Amino acid sequence: MSKIVQFHSQQQMEESATLWLIRLDGGGLTEADHQAFGAWLDEHPEHLHELLRQARLWDNMSVMAQLAELFPLQRRRTAQRSWLVGGGFAIACVVMLVMGLLLRSLLIPEYPVREYATAVGEQLQVELPDGSRVVLNTDSRMAVRFDDSGRYVSLLRGEALFDVAPIPDIPFLVRAGAGVVQAVGTAFLVRTRFRDVEVIVTEGRVRVASSESDAAADLARGETVSYDENSLTPVQTLSEEAVARRLAWQEGMLAFEDDTLARVIEEMSRYSSKRIVLTDPALAEIPIAGYFRAGEVEPLLALLEANFDVKVERDSAQDTVYIRPQAHKKSI
Repeated sequence: MSKIVQFHSQQQMEESATLWLIRLDGGGLTEADHQAFGAWLDEHPEHLHELLRQARLWDNMSVMAQLAELFPLQRRRTAQRSWLVGGGFAIACVVMLVMGLLLRSLLIPEYPVREYATAVGEQLQVELPDGSRVVLNTDSRMAVRFDDSGRYVSLLRGEALFDVAPIPDIPFLVRAGAGVVQAVGTAFLVRTRFRDVEVIVTEGRVRVASSESDAAADLARGETVSYDENSLTPVQTLSEEAVARRLAWQEGMLAFEDDTLARVIEEMSRYSSKRIVLTDPALAEIPIAGYFRAGEVEPLLALLEANFDVKVERDSAQDTVYIRPQAHKKSI
């Protein structure tokens, strides 16, 4: 249990650090914002370290250079901004460090930083100021900032489907984990699993660049790639059926084809607060195929009991389901 808590704590810290960088880079912070920033820094000494780690990822010029090979980027203009120091000397020092690490740009006033989030089991459709559309899947969070040099989205958690309005002179960048996805007019899916990120292109083309490994890949329709802090996987081509299964959540459905039970439980758990526990590791490899409504686990449990040698036990008080191997009585 402690490992689960530790995982979520680390993930939340990274999300908060990224969000503060977006706010700092967007400018226009109030005195209350500075005080909140200082309070966040004071909560834990690791917050400052994580903030600077994220800033270094953002400022990796080799990534931007690789993206520029595929799409023309405007040269970003730098601008000095005056900052409120009311939060104290420590806050001012940290802000100066972050400003030194980040590329600065002139903010278009009518496009401030905007944040969007969904709860477990919820979806949200967002139309951005440029006409681009985003569908946020369950338990997801993103921040958006537009300025004169580009359209910037940070997917802090979860999954999002992007349908990008074609404006060739203004790049559309999605930062997720330790990498960047760039497109002009295209549609693509980005899903984060803590520091692992998956990208699937459904229309057009994109370039995916990893900040840490300096690797990059060009993706066309039906192609996918994954990356983390250390590597970028080879590009793979998905069938139209496989892409449709990955996008079935838009219709409120989850589609599986010879997936393991462990994978199915992981996916279904994203849409429900109910906890499903396999008491025997061997059960994890049970092959599952079928369509299930997102957020409804009972049809899966019924399928397991009817077709496999398992027993389902429900603990309503803990909102937990235990799946156990069926015990057989020895014959006399």
